[in-house]
Amino acid sequence: YLAIVKGLEVLVGQNTWFMIAVFQVISSILYNTHATATYAYTSELTNDPNQQSSFNAHYNVVLYISMLVFLILVLGLAWFFQTDDLETARISQALTFAVSLGCFSIAWRFFFNPRPKLSQLQPGANLWTVGFSKTFSTFQRIAKHYRALSWAIGSMMFAEAAMAALSSIAVTYMKEVLDMGGNDVGMIFLIVLCMGIPGSYLGSFLSIQLGDPVRSALVCDVGFIATTTAASFFLTGPQNRDMAFIFAALWGLFLGWLPPVDTTLFMNLMPSDSRAELMGIMMFATAIFTWLPPLVFSILNESGVNMAWGLASLNLYFIVAMLCLLQIGNYTSARSEASNVTYRQVNEDGHVQGGTAETSSIPATAAKNIRAHLPVWGNQTLKDSNANIHTLGDHELI
Repeated sequence: YLAIVKGLEVLVGQNTWFMIAVFQVISSILYNTHATATYAYTSELTNDPNQQSSFNAHYNVVLYISMLVFLILVLGLAWFFQTDDLETARISQALTFAVSLGCFSIAWRFFFNPRPKLSQLQPGANLWTVGFSKTFSTFQRIAKHYRALSWAIGSMMFAEAAMAALSSIAVTYMKEVLDMGGNDVGMIFLIVLCMGIPGSYLGSFLSIQLGDPVRSALVCDVGFIATTTAASFFLTGPQNRDMAFIFAALWGLFLGWLPPVDTTLFMNLMPSDSRAELMGIMMFATAIFTWLPPLVFSILNESGVNMAWGLASLNLYFIVAMLCLLQIGNYTSARSEASNVTYRQVNEDGHVQGGTAETSSIPATAAKNIRAHLPVWGNQTLKDSNANIHTLGDHELI
């Protein structure tokens, strides 16, 4: 459905803008659903935090390379056919439809094998409403039993919001303050995408070397603060536009660094049950405050405050993210917190046995079936590795 919606956006035009806006909302919902499912699969691939860090770094690199190739391809076709902005947008959407349909079909047909469910609806429960009630109970459960995970979620809320706003705020800043044209802005984004690739590997390397993704995330946050502060101080006018390319490289490095580290941290601190639901909460955490930094920037700008202060305001979110990370404490103890409190113990504390009021847990035999359905990598199946589904409820999978 996501690929089909993106294909329909080829109809973009002056008379179809409202329909395209509706399609954009629908595609956002479908994308987040798709991403939640894929992250849930990813979190089950390994129980080794270093290996998980490497996996997430590789995925992020593939993402950046794909965006880079896509950007070059669209720009190349636009140059070859001498298209205007509207025709270029249609070319972009046509390519998005063709590539996503092909990739989704291959991935879901051959790589994501059938997986037994870990919970089932209780008699009389409604599939349309159970998700809301279960998510609410999971939030309560996290706040009560998983303190480290709660702080990790708080860190992601603010850091991801600042990163998401950086691109739009930087474009406004470059055009208004540095008087940069479209070609220069395009080159800036090209540099950001290129630097995201080594940034992803650097974040994973430091997480492994330091033995702690929390420290890696802290170093990245400090880097963001230092870079943004320096940019707001040195990029004061058109005479400094050449320096913008240096700051773009640094921002790209950190933009590639932090997301996979945050994902690794979340996966290693969350309990092993309800993975799809918990990854949905992670997606929620990365998006919930994305509206706030642009709003603050706009308010400062409309109030006549120097735009450099608006750019520097992004540091506030990274500072809050750092304070949340510091509350996690010892990383090894934080990881053990997720395994010490089992799903059944948590449910008994909430006066619900074996699931929520509207769902119930499938017996531990489902875990064995999950291993049996895991895909083959080379000559080794993941069911023979340390796939991270070793505990379900009170039962340990041997």
